[in-house]
Amino acid sequence: MGYPSLEQQIFLKIEEGQPEEAVNLARQQLRNQPGTIEQLANALVAAGSGELAVKLLTELMADKAYSGYYLKWLVKYYRQDHPEVALEWQRRDFEHCPALRSFQELRLLGEQLGAWPDVRSEAVEIAGRNKNAGLLVEIALDEGDVARALELLPQVAPARSYRREVAEAAEAKYPREAIKLYQEMAETAIAEKQRKGYAYAARLLRRMKELHERLGDSAGWTTNYSALKNRYANLPALQDELRKAAL
Repeated sequence: MGYPSLEQQIFLKIEEGQPEEAVNLARQQLRNQPGTIEQLANALVAAGSGELAVKLLTELMADKAYSGYYLKWLVKYYRQDHPEVALEWQRRDFEHCPALRSFQELRLLGEQLGAWPDVRSEAVEIAGRNKNAGLLVEIALDEGDVARALELLPQVAPARSYRREVAEAAEAKYPREAIKLYQEMAETAIAEKQRKGYAYAARLLRRMKELHERLGDSAGWTTNYSALKNRYANLPALQDELRKAAL
């Protein structure tokens, strides 16, 4: 039999009732292995040494490359018995990497503690401070605030426009705005001058037609569609896709 690996030695020390030794070895040898560190933290908790796990992960968070891993572990560790502490770690997680999922986790904890209005204001301020218009659009859609999403949409970088998501959300209460967004998306797809873009544009135009009809504005659709067909009369592949879509 060969000698146990370093990782095996570390976990063995926990089983032998030497959690401090395990943590010291991990601190020296496993700093660049966040997955193994998390396994070690879970083993420490199972052995009744959760405070050592918290101390280790809090220390290792100084390495920004891995802090996201450890923040999530700390939130999970405190969530059940100390939600107020979990909320503070979740705040740090959101500030470290603002994202919709982190915002949703903040909401769960904030609502549980009756602190959501203040926590939400802080989170939105962080997203605004980072000029993260895309995240603000995601938050608005997640909260069902389509008007706010429409207002924010022009601020989003073209590389990730969210136009499709906002258009779909706007169909119920803001069909005119949805029609406008679908047309912009169709024009963008056509400008790529590829068959798959033409097919996608045709699908978007069908959504526009359905919305026009729902509004009782078949004449508006006919005028709009005719103008588009004439504008791109020199693109036979597009015209073919439009025919196949039976618009």
